[in-house]
Amino acid sequence: MNYSKQWPVGIAIIYVFFVLLLVAFIIFSRFQRVDLVTEDYYDQEIKYQQQINRIERAQSLSEPLRWIYNKQEESLTVQFPPEFDPIKVRGNILFFRPSDAKQDKLVALNLLSDGTQLISTENLTTGYWKIKFFWQIENNDYYKEGILVVE
Repeated sequence: MNYSKQWPVGIAIIYVFFVLLLVAFIIFSRFQRVDLVTEDYYDQEIKYQQQINRIERAQSLSEPLRWIYNKQEESLTVQFPPEFDPIKVRGNILFFRPSDAKQDKLVALNLLSDGTQLISTENLTTGYWKIKFFWQIENNDYYKEGILVVE
């Protein structure tokens, strides 16, 4: 066989294939969403900065917020720093289940006079939980996050 006369046809096929591939890529990319920024970008930025401020306020306390999980009693004891008046503390604790959002639980803060709160964990499924503390005292917001493994 004489291949010397067929190479221009081969090159033409390669070029046509390449052009078709580029056209297909352009059509595919045209229908993809590329929203990198939300429409309310500035509002989101302000909220993010407020969250950073909450975290920094919680980290600057004389003693950190603490919690102790008691497996036998199926309870979680939350201890707020002594610098807070328990009567003035308002907020929530979110028990966040990363594997199933339907199991998330929100508990209102209701501190005892010693700055503690006892929360039953018997209704929490065993496994990994994130606990998120949101609280406010005298117009200052605080936030702390941690991990709870219920056994």
